[in-house]
Amino acid sequence: MDTKNIKPVYYLFGDEEYLKTETVESVKKAVLAGPMASLNFNKYAVKGLDMSEVVAVANTMPAFSSMRMIVVTGAEGLKEKQTEPLMRYLEKPSASTCLVLISDDEYLRVKKSALHALIKEKGYAKECMKLKRPALDKWVTAFLKERGKTIGSPALERLLNATGTRLADIKGELEKLVLFVGDADAIGDTDVAASVVGVNEASAFDLASAVIRKDRKAALRIALTLVDEDMLAVVGAMAWQIRAVLRTAAASARGLDKWGIVREAKVPLDNIPLYLQLSKQASEAELLGLLVRLREVILGVKSNDKLPGPVAMSYMALALSSGRGVAVAGGRA
Repeated sequence: MDTKNIKPVYYLFGDEEYLKTETVESVKKAVLAGPMASLNFNKYAVKGLDMSEVVAVANTMPAFSSMRMIVVTGAEGLKEKQTEPLMRYLEKPSASTCLVLISDDEYLRVKKSALHALIKEKGYAKECMKLKRPALDKWVTAFLKERGKTIGSPALERLLNATGTRLADIKGELEKLVLFVGDADAIGDTDVAASVVGVNEASAFDLASAVIRKDRKAALRIALTLVDEDMLAVVGAMAWQIRAVLRTAAASARGLDKWGIVREAKVPLDNIPLYLQLSKQASEAELLGLLVRLREVILGVKSNDKLPGPVAMSYMALALSSGRGVAVAGGRA
């Protein structure tokens, strides 16, 4: 995305969070550059926010840069008092600022809001809805093409049947597949069958929970019940659970209620207390570190001729719950 194509305002809405995140990152990459980038980036949450303050920042010249960027989350919760200064700004936005408003609403409710009507009129609305076939097929193909890979129709069908349509989940499995096939150019049906295998959600949660709590005995006990599962599938399922903990904690920190957390974190309502409890057992840095080590497990599996057996599964569980590196099938992942 080039700065020439950047709009002064974006209003992102829809039920596909990955597309919102992707848009924000693309704009950020185009707008912010150099060592002073952090000075020209501001992020706000709508709750209790004085939009006059945001407008003032938006009208301030960027520091040692041609543009600044402002992100406002929770835009669906804007009150009438907050929209007044915002609407005045939208009529004549600063040319040196990109203001991104992110809404959790699935639709742009033009009939109910003068703000939304103005956003639509100015062309600032960007729909981020879950992709349907064949748009989803094109997205997967383009994602893999950037990484020098192709995927056949049977393999693509098996992949989407296993992952569903949520782009974040599909992306996670695609990244795992890219590592799984290594130097091969094409991803086949057998690759997907070997890598994208369903693991019981409760077992994956229990193992992730034990690892997060650094409970080595529990981690080993649970891992030994999964010895017949594909190692890569277990690792992928654990990674999903850890990301769910991170998303839930972040949504809760924003002050969202339980339904807001369901929408934001994309987790079942009943799991929220469990994820919040786990988020208190480890810091964000520790959880992100676990995700890095899980990726190392995948690399370790692929670097060996044979997939690891029960012993390797046990080593993996013990090492992760101890915060150390992971030995896999005679090598170190």
